[in-house]
Amino acid sequence: MNRPIVIALISIATLSLLACGGSESRQQFVRDPVSVRGWIGEITSPGIYPVADPTRQHAQRLALLQQTTVSVVDVEFASGGVAETGAFIILDVPPGNSVIEFNAPGIPESRLVLERIPPSADLFIPAIAVKPEGVELLQPEQVRIRIPGNVTEATKTAATASINGFEFPVHEVPLRDLVDRRDYPDVPLRGMTPTLR
Repeated sequence: MNRPIVIALISIATLSLLACGGSESRQQFVRDPVSVRGWIGEITSPGIYPVADPTRQHAQRLALLQQTTVSVVDVEFASGGVAETGAFIILDVPPGNSVIEFNAPGIPESRLVLERIPPSADLFIPAIAVKPEGVELLQPEQVRIRIPGNVTEATKTAATASINGFEFPVHEVPLRDLVDRRDYPDVPLRGMTPTLR
């Protein structure tokens, strides 16, 4: 077999392997994607200890948050991040069941498990704690799951969805109420500011 034919066959085989690869990841483009937003109120990072000086505390928190990332397990093309305030957002999350993963120094996989999330939903999850054993909801009473609907005001539906095993009602809201779904949420100046534990 001559050299050009061998090179062509190797190229075809390589392309075939690339086309078959990545089957473990969910589809690239999610239909009716979900947005997940909130902020980190606490990070329990082994080996990092709080300091007494407020200036050093702030610098320590900032450094920790700058090294913290958020992603969706097995979904390569979800986009998002963690801001210096501790606010986080992740877009293009598939509806249904998904796992959101926070990675901070000393915490490789702190997970938030989402189940039965409706299409096009916006999940607002304020004040979470990122811990080695998983994500804890610090203010579950403030969690909101919103979907667009043909309503004039927020209306509770019969549907519920699960976040880390807790059940939350799904609310239909006017489309205009969802204009913030692609924005980082505002973190309160008092109360749940990021702290080390």
